[in-house]
Amino acid sequence: MSCDRRRQVLRFRPSLDGANPGSAMELESRVVLSTASYPLTAVTPGQPLPAVHVSHRISKSDRIPEGPRSYVQTFVATGGKTAVMIDTDGEVYAAHISGTGVVRAKSAPGGRVDLFVYGSSGDTTLSIDPAGPTIAQGGAHKFPTGFVLHNNVINIRNITVVNGMMNNILGYRTAQLSGAVTLSSQYSSVPFVDRIAFESLLPGASINVPTTLQTLDVYNNVSLDGGPGIVVGQDLNAMTVGGGMTMVNGASLRVGRDLGAVLQPAKGSGSAGAGLNVTGDLVVSNGATIAVGRYFGSVYQQRYIIIQGSSFGLATLPANVQANTVVYGNRG
Repeated sequence: MSCDRRRQVLRFRPSLDGANPGSAMELESRVVLSTASYPLTAVTPGQPLPAVHVSHRISKSDRIPEGPRSYVQTFVATGGKTAVMIDTDGEVYAAHISGTGVVRAKSAPGGRVDLFVYGSSGDTTLSIDPAGPTIAQGGAHKFPTGFVLHNNVINIRNITVVNGMMNNILGYRTAQLSGAVTLSSQYSSVPFVDRIAFESLLPGASINVPTTLQTLDVYNNVSLDGGPGIVVGQDLNAMTVGGGMTMVNGASLRVGRDLGAVLQPAKGSGSAGAGLNVTGDLVVSNGATIAVGRYFGSVYQQRYIIIQGSSFGLATLPANVQANTVVYGNRG
């Protein structure tokens, strides 16, 4: 009995109590627009809605599939502390600020992205990490069409620290650099930048640090084509390259003061060390150079540039660089 009474209470009534069907007191018909057939009939103001036949329900298969695009989509999140980026093959990354400052992202030509950091200081870290897309209900085993094209890295053109300094810029396994990392010389009184790390440095990449750079880690290859290349105003204590290092057409690695003065501990998934350590080959040609302004110095090793592969063009480098370089492969 109680169930019947409940059904009466919840039953849909197309008109107000006591109203005759078709009268002004009758409620208009309802329809869920996402399930309606198209086109809908035009409605005259003051007239009840016409009946609409429901013939189709939008399903997941009707949605536009995710796939490659020619530009990077960018969004702001967490009050400016995070810039969310969807790259050209559909991967989602987040550039996040820890410490003071905010970050903005802007799409750049060639499927790249520019990052701008404002209001940073010597305790600020910019990290570039994967940020997986939200999985829709029922979509745990469905993958976007672009998934097979994912390369697991985002291509950063420029990182500009507009006003302030940085402690870390971290994209060790996630970000390729093909433009400039610029830190203002106005803040060179900050003692050091602790770590800069990228997956690889592509032709066109350059890094300019006006003060001491403790650690520069590159997970894969370094390909410097043209100047200025890598410029450190004071000391570069450790630079590790997981692949080969190629410098052509006037590219340079310039250290204003000392190379390898202080042994650096392992940071993140990088390795400990001092000086320059290249896992692959070193290729120097067409006016490229390595220059150290003062000392090659560390009590922890006898050679401050270690080439685990072969060298090509080493004889064109300054005498002090040649004297402090050990090559495990062919020296040329």
